[in-house]
Amino acid sequence: MKIALLGIGHFHSPIYVGAVKKLGHAIVGLHEDDPKIAALKQEKIGLPVGTDPAAVLDREIPDFVICMGSHRRMPELLELVIGRGLPFLVEKPAGRSSTQVLPLAQQCVQKKLFNAVAFCFRWHPGLRFIRDTLASGQAGRVGRLHLHYFAGPIARYSQMHSPWMLDPNETGGGSLLNLGVHCLDMLHFLGFSPALEHGSGTWAIRQANIEDLSTLVLRCGNAYALVESGYCCASPKTGFTLSILAEKANIEFQHGKVRLNRTDGTIEQQEFGDSDYREEMTRDLLDASRNGNPSPVDLSTAIKALTLADQFYSNLQPIR
Repeated sequence: MKIALLGIGHFHSPIYVGAVKKLGHAIVGLHEDDPKIAALKQEKIGLPVGTDPAAVLDREIPDFVICMGSHRRMPELLELVIGRGLPFLVEKPAGRSSTQVLPLAQQCVQKKLFNAVAFCFRWHPGLRFIRDTLASGQAGRVGRLHLHYFAGPIARYSQMHSPWMLDPNETGGGSLLNLGVHCLDMLHFLGFSPALEHGSGTWAIRQANIEDLSTLVLRCGNAYALVESGYCCASPKTGFTLSILAEKANIEFQHGKVRLNRTDGTIEQQEFGDSDYREEMTRDLLDASRNGNPSPVDLSTAIKALTLADQFYSNLQPIR
């Protein structure tokens, strides 16, 4: 397949460039708005990087587009992609709000256009195992879920050629829209329909003019979920973790390992790779698009997560 990548100043772009090459596809276009970053990426990748996304797409029509850039820029780039009828994968969250993404999703439905959002944790075999365990009823009724996703200091994004991550006008929010959105999507992936009850955010660490830490309490039917995300001062290897308290088992997920403590006293442990499986996600989505199969993570998944984020930010009670 011929692949174009837009907005490669994004901090995840090295993963996508590496995955496309590893999978044997051809990179036929690269774009980055900032000329300085475009020059740096061109030197590193060894391929031309243009600053005009329309020209990049039209130079050699790609079979598939991977769209990145800032949260503000993503919908603008997608307008160009969708307008040309090109199938795509867009980095999460696909926009700063659900209202930005909804018309794009509607256009894709009208055009019957393959589209996907990079909720890569859906590809983690450990989380798929937990989803199947819940769906089969082995854990019984769920009472409480605790999901958290912490990363290191936000200042590192400038070193990764994504200084926009420190600008709320570009991001639309802080830790929730970058990290916690994975947790919100995971609740849907696990089979729940979460509804926000309340949330709070703190700027106390003051790493940038966005919330450092966010906490949300959500109702999931008869269960409730606590979602926490944030940027830490140091860089501990915390990543994404999940714990579930249920009728017949307690379930723990951390660093790729799953542990089930059952009420009958038995313990089951499984160990998977400590990865976000973004490369595997890219492989499967490219194959699905090429083979005419539907997307398992279309823009409707982004809208579900962003709708909860919209509610959080509209009612945010900051702690400073």
